[in-house]
Amino acid sequence: MDVHQNTLYLLTPNSYVSRDHLTLQVEVPVYPPDLPAEQRTREAASDWRKLSIPIHHLESICVFGPSTVSPPALDLCWEHGVAVNYLSEFGHFQARLTGWPTPA
Repeated sequence: MDVHQNTLYLLTPNSYVSRDHLTLQVEVPVYPPDLPAEQRTREAASDWRKLSIPIHHLESICVFGPSTVSPPALDLCWEHGVAVNYLSEFGHFQARLTGWPTPA
């Protein structure tokens, strides 16, 4: 049986990824539709979308623009071989962090 891994794309500015045991907790801000892009800050968010992703479901994360991945979440990705790619908000490659999965 083939295992198909997923890539998490963080496109919304000010998204935040944290760790909760063996899952990643993702908080994505929801902005009012008429709010200009330059005024979109964490404080201006009208609501938050939250989701949990088990680490074994991911192969990589692509972070576009000003979003944050917490150090414990980066450590979890490192331990499980999940690559974290940082790109500018226009998609220009900036950095890649890749760990090596530890044997079970």
